[in-house]
Amino acid sequence: MCEHQPRCPGAKSPQRDTARILVPHPEQGWYLLCNKVVRFEDGGELLPDGTALPSYVRAGHGTPANAQREKAS
Repeated sequence: MCEHQPRCPGAKSPQRDTARILVPHPEQGWYLLCNKVVRFEDGGELLPDGTALPSYVRAGHGTPANAQREKAS
């Protein structure tokens, strides 16, 4: 369960990729988010229930939205 304030969005939320990064692996191209979603560099996601969401490729937007914020902390 998320202990952040404000709480991270759940895995089924449309804003799920804004959850905080718990385990960063940029060298491998993936990040484990607080809501247990695995977010891939290309934008694809693996939800905790095993559902795979397709990737999207937008120039300059491959990493999670919060990756820069986490690097700064």
